[in-house]
This record gives sequence, C-alpha cells and structure tokens, in this order.
Amino acid sequence: MGLNCHKLAYSTLVMQETNNIFIYRLLDIKPNSGKMIFLLLIPINALWLMAIGKRLLERQNKPERIFMFLAWGNIIFCSITFILYFLFVCGIDFGLTKSGIMPIIIANFSFWLGTTGILTHVTVKYDRLSAPEHFYGLIDKVDYIKRMLTFIYWPFGIWSFQKTVNQYNK
Repeated sequence: MGLNCHKLAYSTLVMQETNNIFIYRLLDIKPNSGKMIFLLLIPINALWLMAIGKRLLERQNKPERIFMFLAWGNIIFCSITFILYFLFVCGIDFGLTKSGIMPIIIANFSFWLGTTGILTHVTVKYDRLSAPEHFYGLIDKVDYIKRMLTFIYWPFGIWSFQKTVNQYNK
C-alpha cells in the first residue's frame, strides 16, 4: 500500500512539473487571441509542433526519443533559416552562395517533414482513441491526409486546428 501511495505522489509531481513546461503555454493560446499571430513565425511554429507531439506522446505513454530528435532538429534548422532570411532581407551579406545554403534548406525540410509526419500519425491516433465507439474503415484513412495538409498549410489552418490543440492540453 505504501508503495502505491509513493507512485501516486510521484506521478502527480511529474504531471505538475510537465504542465509547467514553457512550450505547453503555446497549446493554451485561444484561436481568437492576438497571440495567434506569433504562431506564424517559423521558429515559434516549430516549438508549437514540438509541444503538441510531446504532450500527446506523454498522454499515450509512447516513447518520444525519435520525435524529440526530429523536433529539435526542426527547431534548430528553422531558426537558422529564419535568421539567414532576416539577414538577407536586411541587406547583410553573409557570404553564403546557393550551394552553401542548399544543405541548410534540405536539412530544414527533412526535419520538418519528419516532425509533421510523426505528428500527423500521433494526432490522428489520439483523436481516434478519444472516440472508441466509432469504427474506422478504409475510407477514414483520409484523416491522415487532411491532418498532414493542415500542417503543410499551417498559415491558413492554424486558427481552426488551435481549437483541437486546446483540447489536447486539458
């Protein structure tokens, strides 16, 4: 009995600690809030994707090592790309040629595609587990395509998807 009380206290403590992680605040932004505009910034969007995946993988008790590797790579390369683009727009010559910047763009795209691919699977799986009375057939495979398109066209779909994300964090 004492061991079970210890496990309960530990799990409560861990849940309180994970709820205080800064990136989870991105999941609480209301769709009609002015803060939504920050999710359009590429590095903030990469953090938002990581927060969604981390939260849902924790809820499903799934390992998050591969996802976190891809998400951190996505954050790093999105930030580098964002900074280089900002410097280019400001007219600062940083000496990179097309052949020098292409590996950065390819790495950025690869990490982003890996992150959104895993996130597509995790979010659709979580939504399906939350509605177990529904039978999902072959036609429901379209859910994966719709969710992937939501992530691809994030500047347009982020406002409608944020309502769902608010539910993930409750």
